[in-house]
Amino acid sequence: MEQQKIKHKLKTNKKMMKKTKLIWMICFVLIIIITLALNWCFFYNDINRGTFGDMFGAANALFSGLAFAGIIYTILLQREDLKSTKEEFKIQQFETNLYNLINSHLKIVEQLGVKGDNGIYIKGREVFRIIYETKPQNKTSKESFDELDDLGHYFRNIYRILKIISREEFKGTEDEVKTRKYRYSNLLRSLLSNYELKSILFWCIQEDGKGLIKYINEYTLFKDLSKDLKDVSLHTKLEKEAFETPERFRHKLES
Repeated sequence: MEQQKIKHKLKTNKKMMKKTKLIWMICFVLIIIITLALNWCFFYNDINRGTFGDMFGAANALFSGLAFAGIIYTILLQREDLKSTKEEFKIQQFETNLYNLINSHLKIVEQLGVKGDNGIYIKGREVFRIIYETKPQNKTSKESFDELDDLGHYFRNIYRILKIISREEFKGTEDEVKTRKYRYSNLLRSLLSNYELKSILFWCIQEDGKGLIKYINEYTLFKDLSKDLKDVSLHTKLEKEAFETPERFRHKLES
């Protein structure tokens, strides 16, 4: 799942940072040991103990310099660690908010209901099939939507989810940020049935749905859907990219 992949990546980055710190600490200790050993071997048989004392004092100065450098490096590492922790916390907050909204989306779908032509009350995702199948009849899609009290809330929640994904500021290269956002939007898309997507498409051509078009185009929410639609003229309200997965994301989503 997307959330598990992200958490795994964060854990891997933490492990790499810990390994880097450990390697530098080992190198620092080895430098001290080697310097001590060389001083001892070189001056062990030296008759002039005063010279040994002078050189030992120089070695002490060297150790002090190395120790100071080690302290500076440790401070820099801690600073980077703090930045990394802040960024991870920010991502976790965003993901928590996102998954709460997605959970709300699922609850909204469960609560949807409409009475069919046969008088039977239909609930859940099946409602979107009814909307799509009754669209070509004497009712406009706008009238079909107005019959459902909670459907406006459904579309507003979809809009809100895509909006927070689009506006969130992540660190990284432009391509990395776009890929991350595309993965989040793809998580939402994976939860939508074909009839839901078709109903969202009809909503987009209504006056109330125009604000959603921007994010539909940005995250290609209708990718691979165009072949399922009979009314091709609807596509003129959206960009071609809304129905295709961008090539630069295709292999990254599969990995």
